[in-house]
Amino acid sequence: MKYKAKSFLIISILALLVLVGCTPKDSYTPVPFKLPKVPLVFNPGSEYIKPDMEDTIYRADSLGQRMHITIRMLDKKAAKLWRLDTIHFRYKNILSGWDFQKRGYYWLFQDLTVSSNSKYDKEGRKEEIHEKYNEYFMFHPVRQPERGQTYPGMDYTIMDEYWGALGADAVGISNPTDGDLFVLAHPIKYKVRGPDQYEKIYPKDSVAVPFYTDKVDSAKMICIRISIMPLNEP
Repeated sequence: MKYKAKSFLIISILALLVLVGCTPKDSYTPVPFKLPKVPLVFNPGSEYIKPDMEDTIYRADSLGQRMHITIRMLDKKAAKLWRLDTIHFRYKNILSGWDFQKRGYYWLFQDLTVSSNSKYDKEGRKEEIHEKYNEYFMFHPVRQPERGQTYPGMDYTIMDEYWGALGADAVGISNPTDGDLFVLAHPIKYKVRGPDQYEKIYPKDSVAVPFYTDKVDSAKMICIRISIMPLNEP
């Protein structure tokens, strides 16, 4: 009897291992992600960069289908309509789930990009320096798998990607529909006055130049909706 009991236990363990091994791989579980505990605001004020825009964008190689893109910051009414408090967000650059996505778009956000812009007077001397912040993102349409393949794959031999700018510092993203992406982001204050920069005009002389910089407000959060719609080619 002891031998039979031991054999039954071994068979049960082996059966369990087989079941675990046969679990479908497409039951992808996202990596746990927690959003910062800061207030969500719907009107941060005129001193912040406003992300709202609408445009037609082209693929990175200027070929392929054009996309109509709309970026809007959600107000209270839109947040309630979309039931924003029930939407689950993930980290903005998580890639491990791409292989399991079978439709829609792959999204990828860069970190903040800093660029400097200067104003000059008629004599070519600097009047103002402005350090600008922005965050760029790209998306790839999900292409259906080729014959004999299980999951879609990205074709890296072509530049099948589209680029846009967010106007905020993205934290978490969620795409409840194929053509819509919701982004929780920190707003960016526009053109905050900083210490003067000094520019040399003569070997032994320098002049103070007003310096301004954009600043991320990590104490607030806004929600941005990115909507894309493929356009028919002429």
